[in-house]
Amino acid sequence: MSVMHRLQGKGVIVGLGICGVVFGATSSAATLMSDFRTGYICLAAPRAMFVAQLVGQLIGAALVPIAFLLFYNTGLVNVPDGPYPSPFSTIYRGMALIGTQGFAALPKYCGVLMLAFFLAGMLLCLIRDLLPSKYARFVPSPMAMGIPFYIGAASAIDFWLGSVVVHIWEFVNKASADELAQTVGAGLLVGDGLWSVPSSIIAIAGRLPPVCMGFYGKSLCSLPYCMGFWLGGSERVPA
Repeated sequence: MSVMHRLQGKGVIVGLGICGVVFGATSSAATLMSDFRTGYICLAAPRAMFVAQLVGQLIGAALVPIAFLLFYNTGLVNVPDGPYPSPFSTIYRGMALIGTQGFAALPKYCGVLMLAFFLAGMLLCLIRDLLPSKYARFVPSPMAMGIPFYIGAASAIDFWLGSVVVHIWEFVNKASADELAQTVGAGLLVGDGLWSVPSSIIAIAGRLPPVCMGFYGKSLCSLPYCMGFWLGGSERVPA
C-alpha cells in the first residue's frame, strides 16, 4: 500500500494490476470449491467434477479472450445505461483510489453509510441465527440484499423470480423441490451466461433482439410501474 501511495498517479494502475492477479487466483479457487459443493449436492462423482473443471478451464482459456473482444468491439461496455455494464471496474477503481488517496477519496458520508450497512448486515445475521427456523426464514438475507448493489439491480429481479418459483414448487411438491431446485437453478445460471455470447454477436451485427421486456413509468401506465413485452429491440418501445 505504501508503494502505491508513493507512486500517486500511477498507483491506481498498479493497484488495479495487483487486484486483477489476486482476484483471478482467488476467484478460480472459490469457484472450484463452489462447483465441488454443487456437485456434491447434485450427487456428481468427484472424478467427473475434476475432469469437467479441467476441460472447462482449457476451453475457457481459448474462448474467454474471444468473448471479451466480442463485447469490447460493440463499444457499449461500461456505457451509462448501456446493455453491458461493468460494475466491477468501477468498484475496483474505487478501491485503488482508496489505496492511493485514503478514505478522503470517498464521497461525503460514504464511510458512515458503509459502517451503518455493515452493522445492519451483522444484526440481520444475528437475528436469523437466534430465531427458530420457522421464523428465521422470514428474515431477509443480507447477502441477497447486498449482491444487487454490487453487480447491478437487474440481478434482484432474477432472485425474486427464482424465489417465487421455488416457493410454489415447495408448496406443490416439497420432496421434488428439495431434490431438484438447486440443479434447475444452476442450469438457469449457466443458460443465462451462455446467452451473453450470442447477445454480443447480435450487438456487433447491429441487429435488434426479436423480443424485449421493459418497465413502463407513470406516463404509460396507471400503476407506479408496469412490465410489458413488445416485438423488436429496446429502441422500439411502444409509445
